[in-house]
Amino acid sequence: MQELTVTETLNPREERRRKRLAETGDPGPELPEVSMNLLTPREPGVGVVVRNEICTARKAAGFVRHVEIDVSGTPLAGAFRSGQSFGVIPP
Repeated sequence: MQELTVTETLNPREERRRKRLAETGDPGPELPEVSMNLLTPREPGVGVVVRNEICTARKAAGFVRHVEIDVSGTPLAGAFRSGQSFGVIPP
């Protein structure tokens, strides 16, 4: 009878978490699972800009904007997490 070895395949994030736990005893923060590639340039979703504010002073060399986009009614609704990035295709 042949003995089989079973190995577990982990995603890269889980591998890093387990390595950190083994090295330091601290698993680090628990991060939620996120969905990726829900929309593509060939099949985009349509969002609505609901907030667009300039965050820098008038005399600043450049500018930074805070933009909020309503993605309800798209596959991103409920699946998108704060801090994730996504591309915007101008009309």
